[in-house]
Amino acid sequence: TFYGPYSHLEPGRYHLHAEFEADASVDESIGIMEIVVNEEVIKTEEILGTDEPFTMEFEISTEDATVQTRLMKKVEESVRCTELYLIKLD
Repeated sequence: TFYGPYSHLEPGRYHLHAEFEADASVDESIGIMEIVVNEEVIKTEEILGTDEPFTMEFEISTEDATVQTRLMKKVEESVRCTELYLIKLD
């Protein structure tokens, strides 16, 4: 399962915020979030449950980087991304 469009971002530090919901509460790992820059995975973090927002920070050093967020789902339950946004930190 993949979430997130391709975006062109300038170099800098970024904060990703994502919220998920499921048909039933999931308190185990729901999957892996990857940050992909120019088709190279630069950061990977496990998403633990659906009860709390998921956040991660990453840095882009490439000019005019093409960035994608990917969710690799690991659970049988139906999980939906209800909110996903990036904030530039610097």
